[in-house]
Amino acid sequence: MRNQYLALLLFVSYHSSLFAYESSYDRIQWDKRGDDTFYCIDITDDKFQVNPWLQALFCGENLYSFSPKDYLNQMQRSNSLAAGTRFGWRVWSPSGYGGHGYEGIVTVQSCVGQPYLSSSALLQWGCRGNDSFYCIDILDTRDNFVKQRAMCNEGLHNFAPNSLNLGAGEYRWKVWSPAGYGGDGFEGQFTIAGTTATSGKLLFEQYCTSCHRSPSNIREAASATATRAAITRNKGGMGSLNFLSDAQLNEIAAYVQNPN
Repeated sequence: MRNQYLALLLFVSYHSSLFAYESSYDRIQWDKRGDDTFYCIDITDDKFQVNPWLQALFCGENLYSFSPKDYLNQMQRSNSLAAGTRFGWRVWSPSGYGGHGYEGIVTVQSCVGQPYLSSSALLQWGCRGNDSFYCIDILDTRDNFVKQRAMCNEGLHNFAPNSLNLGAGEYRWKVWSPAGYGGDGFEGQFTIAGTTATSGKLLFEQYCTSCHRSPSNIREAASATATRAAITRNKGGMGSLNFLSDAQLNEIAAYVQNPN
């Protein structure tokens, strides 16, 4: 019994942290409200007026998401609504009804993607099936997250990497949508340029000064290889810097060897 209780706690915790707010035709999602575990969703008109036959359309324990498109498909009514159709939704739980994060308006959109582009100035992608909601992740060359969910939005098809103030180096990007992650046309690479002296100094100040204080206190930063070895050994807690690329480590090394 105790193991079952722990499993339930893990299940609830996992699901409540997994589901960020989303309001799209593909997926409606909400987070945990207080200690509530039982939820119902109403489908309304765009003024949040509910029809009796759409009240408590779906209810369940640990229910944190609902797909209008999948529901209609399962009911064999339709697998899509006309572009421009608007409807609302509200979630009920014992602690309350609707409110911030527990209600929204959905506008069914036809997908209007962008031509593929992958540069430091602009990333663009097209449409994946009928998906209308997209998120973009920025990663280093080792596929470690630099910025997970850098931006998520309904109808999102482009993103400017320079809005993140990234350090000089090589980066990768991948787009998530309900139908998949990354893949042809939805991922790529870009380079943030910078002078070694300037970017190395900025990287050192951002990631190294809290422990080393000044370049003169570092003896083993002659190359990216030496620094990577220290990170791999977690020397002095440096394992937390594993996300830095070799290009960035080289810039730090160049600055440490010649800070002036």
